[in-house]
Amino acid sequence: MLLIRLSLIFYLLLIFSSCKKEASDFINITFTPSERNETKDIGEIIRYEITLSSNSELSEFRIIEIKDDLIIDTITIKQISGLEEKVGHVYTCPDEPSKVQLIFNCSNANGLTNERAINFNVVSEDVILSETTGHTMFSNNSSEFNSYNLLTGTPAYNSDTTTHISDNTYSISDILSREWVSMSVLSF
Repeated sequence: MLLIRLSLIFYLLLIFSSCKKEASDFINITFTPSERNETKDIGEIIRYEITLSSNSELSEFRIIEIKDDLIIDTITIKQISGLEEKVGHVYTCPDEPSKVQLIFNCSNANGLTNERAINFNVVSEDVILSETTGHTMFSNNSSEFNSYNLLTGTPAYNSDTTTHISDNTYSISDILSREWVSMSVLSF
């Protein structure tokens, strides 16, 4: 009986002494500016400072650019070493409006890979207004079909004198000017 107890204690000691407590492997990626979903202008220059750290030796850093969910391009591949690395990158926004995703990707010597992404829209500085529907707009006190009812999609005229706002239409081309005018004596 004593022999069984001693062998059981020996096996338990053997099991507990042979177990190693392993630290979980990690890669941390931080960057500035850290805004994630922004609007940028065509040709705008963005300076990124990326900090990479791991509890194992770092091995490789990549920046991948995805434009409009179609065009994938690796714009930086860099061999790195150490447990922490700081990388600077200057990014120039595309020359046409597009949706851009930059992916910062890092791997360590153990084969672990981590990535973080930043998304932004690149727009033209001259944003053209777009027409919307759902508004009833009539010219003031008109007896001709020179106004338009956007709810029904029909030309209309309005003799209602309480309607006091109208579009300042270009007289040569009859194109909406996107400039709304009213008589100066009216209050709203």
